[in-house]
Amino acid sequence: MSWRTRSGRLVPLVGQWSAGGLAAVRVEIVARLDTIGRAVEVDLGEGAVLSGIAVDLDAAGRLVVEEKTGARHAVAAGDVRHLRATR
Repeated sequence: MSWRTRSGRLVPLVGQWSAGGLAAVRVEIVARLDTIGRAVEVDLGEGAVLSGIAVDLDAAGRLVVEEKTGARHAVAAGDVRHLRATR
């Protein structure tokens, strides 16, 4: 997909975001994110790593990762790596 096509798809979202903040576009952004529903590892720095399934964006725009234990963590910053699916 070309840059022009991508930017054309983003323009309406940017306008909605400007008018209503993240709440106005959050559902549509979550629907478009390839990361949601995938197994991830998040390098949080200083050796801390969070592993789980990316399940959502919270109201502040942070990625929500659910661990195997069911605990959910909102991540504001970190390096996210998609993991290969296991069978």
